Amino acid sequence: MYGLMDLTSLLPLDFNVSLLSCFHFSDGLWKAVFPLKEEDLSVVYSYDGKTMEADVLDTEGEKFPLFYLPSPGPFSSMVREEVEELLSSLVHKYSPDDSEMRKRVLSLFKGKYGIEGDRPWSDDDESIVLRSKKNNKWIGLLMDIPSSKLGLSGEEKVDVINLKHSQSHIPHIIDRHFVFPAWHMSKKTWITVLLSKELDWEYFTSLVEESRRLVEE
Repeated sequence: MYGLMDLTSLLPLDFNVSLLSCFHFSDGLWKAVFPLKEEDLSVVYSYDGKTMEADVLDTEGEKFPLFYLPSPGPFSSMVREEVEELLSSLVHKYSPDDSEMRKRVLSLFKGKYGIEGDRPWSDDDESIVLRSKKNNKWIGLLMDIPSSKLGLSGEEKVDVINLKHSQSHIPHIIDRHFVFPAWHMSKKTWITVLLSKELDWEYFTSLVEESRRLVEE
């Protein structure tokens, strides 16, 4: 009877719902629920991987009829505006940062392996775990850390990814320019890769594939 409000036009082209920790996957949909300023109303956002839609419900979980009118009045227009502004603020806050390499890495995992990262720590919006679809083990951990943690000069934040690698090969690929001893994980079986735009992409994808192979074997 009531059609959902289509908000897909508000999403950026590189939208990745898994970066929004407020969304949870269930029954084939990513969903998030938020209370609205108007008492007794809440909005439910639903995303199927292509389309973002919104439902407005009352305290009993019933659809709020005025929200769905073809020609909304002042009150329903105000509710619609709040629904749009809330989604826009969420997308802006949790969209990937300005690093093109970070976006490219996330696209690689999603496109080649069907893996969308998750944020397991509520107090850390930047770290993204990339898990194997086969066994849920970590293939990579995407982070931003002070460059000094890698032994580089300065304290500026840099994007890095931890990847698993063959223990016998690690000493031979550590160059301390792009590939470093693992930060915050076992240096025996993991490496940290600096996501610099100068990093050879083909070489990087081979490191990702090696990590996937080791994790899933």
